[in-house]
Amino acid sequence: MFEAGSVTSPSNSGDALASSDHAPERGELKIKERRTWRTWQLLTAILVATIFGMWINGDTGGGASSASSAGSSKLPPSATPSSSSTAGGSTTTTTAGGSTTTTAAGGSTTTTAAGGSTTTTAASSTSSTAAAGPARVLLESPQLKGNWTSTSFTTTAAPWNIGWAFQCAPAPAAGPSFQVFVTPAGSAASGTPAISETGTSGQSVTTASSLGAQTLVVQAPASCTWIVKVTGS
Repeated sequence: MFEAGSVTSPSNSGDALASSDHAPERGELKIKERRTWRTWQLLTAILVATIFGMWINGDTGGGASSASSAGSSKLPPSATPSSSSTAGGSTTTTTAGGSTTTTAAGGSTTTTAAGGSTTTTAASSTSSTAAAGPARVLLESPQLKGNWTSTSFTTTAAPWNIGWAFQCAPAPAAGPSFQVFVTPAGSAASGTPAISETGTSGQSVTTASSLGAQTLVVQAPASCTWIVKVTGS
């Protein structure tokens, strides 16, 4: 039986919590509070993640760049054709493609391709006989009358020319008016004359073919005036 006005104290903490007017202390109920991130913590986490990401990317990019640099290669410079000359004067040129060109001293060219095919180009043919040089005056007489023997002159190529002219006043009654013999130097006139004319006058060019030291022997009457000129080489 309870006495009026008496208050019964709770016997333990459970009773105290059950009391409707009891306010629990902070942490007394052991409920974990929800944590919140502060601004500086968020910024720090972002900064750390950014630095870590940059380090990862930089390491990957560096490796790729190194690998690319190690794997890249440049084409070798184009090879210049190598040439060699032999004592005989021929020249052999080998290109980078493997073809070989041989130029002989005479001018002929042989080209051997890398596949084995061969092409030979002969040098342009030249005349075995040298062309005669320009004509020059080998002998020229003054205007004379009667008989005459020239000084010697030398011919090196045939034919050569004797230009001549004569005029008689009066013409001889019989026999030739103008004769020219071609003889070796130091020999007397003999045989058939290279030039033999009759009449009052005449002129022309006569060819001869003897080579070496030559002389001209002119036979004409005293009434006939004449002149000769030798050209050749």
